[in-house]
Amino acid sequence: PLLTLSMSVEKTRTGYVEEVVLSSISGSSMGSSGSSRSGRTSNNGNDENQPTHTSKATDERVIYALQHSLFCASLFESMRGELSSAESGSAPGAWLAGGTNESFLPAPTRMDGAPPADGGLGGSICVVHCHQGEVKVRLNSEYDLTIKLVEAGTVQSSSSGVGSGKDETTPKDDVDSGSQSPAYLRALCRGLLLHAQSAYHDHRLRMHEKAMAVAAAERAKAVSGIPAGLARRKKDAEEERPLILGGVLALGGKLLLERAVRQSLRKLSHHIDERTDIADKLVVEWLTLSMFDSKSYFTASIGPLFTIDVCIDAGGMSVTSFGEGGQYKAARYGSADLFEAYIQFQLIRMSNRDK
Repeated sequence: PLLTLSMSVEKTRTGYVEEVVLSSISGSSMGSSGSSRSGRTSNNGNDENQPTHTSKATDERVIYALQHSLFCASLFESMRGELSSAESGSAPGAWLAGGTNESFLPAPTRMDGAPPADGGLGGSICVVHCHQGEVKVRLNSEYDLTIKLVEAGTVQSSSSGVGSGKDETTPKDDVDSGSQSPAYLRALCRGLLLHAQSAYHDHRLRMHEKAMAVAAAERAKAVSGIPAGLARRKKDAEEERPLILGGVLALGGKLLLERAVRQSLRKLSHHIDERTDIADKLVVEWLTLSMFDSKSYFTASIGPLFTIDVCIDAGGMSVTSFGEGGQYKAARYGSADLFEAYIQFQLIRMSNRDK
């Protein structure tokens, strides 16, 4: 059977799920253009060329479907291979029982499986289960991420909003999707699936270019009569591990943390506006970046005496505060709640200083 890739985000405690499926865009567009070509007639009004055009369009659709199926299978095995490395001990990993209580989860900084170069801390990937065609890992302390190889056509496409069956207009109180809305979880799924597809495609292109360069070097050495060493050939032939799953978890952790921080900032801004003992307002400026960047940055200030510079990544947030006389302090927080408590503490200090 032809295969495709499914990715879903699940609220761990309630079982609420939002799922999207990787669709073959080229194959779909080719199918529509092929059907339009098949309806053309010859100049004399006869449909003598229609069977030929129809057969050609069908063959093209089959080729695209096969390419898509092979790509999805290869991408899934690449991500599943990262868990195999964690199981064998060659990479950090933590295997959890299904439905593990949040109180018994590792610290957020240990649940980030991406290497430092990809914006992570090189922590453990928390694995719930790993089967032949399905892997389930912890995205953060609230949500699980499930990646499956499914038969094409057996699962609804991403445009249908698979999951609870609720649409984006469904009130938040009617479903228990956790701290995030169903619409945001659906968008998060789509973004993570697109990131995995793009990252693996770029990896395969790099490996192809590397293989072509190695082959060209081998041909050049053969012409010049200089033999290449065996160790060198083995090193050149080795394929680097793409770490697609680690990158997906790092991006998902960063996006969820950034979303929680934005919610905390709105709450703090409303709280400061209602206070009469603080004359200044909370001013926040975000650096404009793509959602696929591994880090997010913003500055926040309350008057001239309190300014912070914040960097958010998958493992937490680094906060640098600037005080009077050019003094600054740096701290790291693992959640939006801790960051909010830090701001509340600073508000108390500012209120006491003004008295």
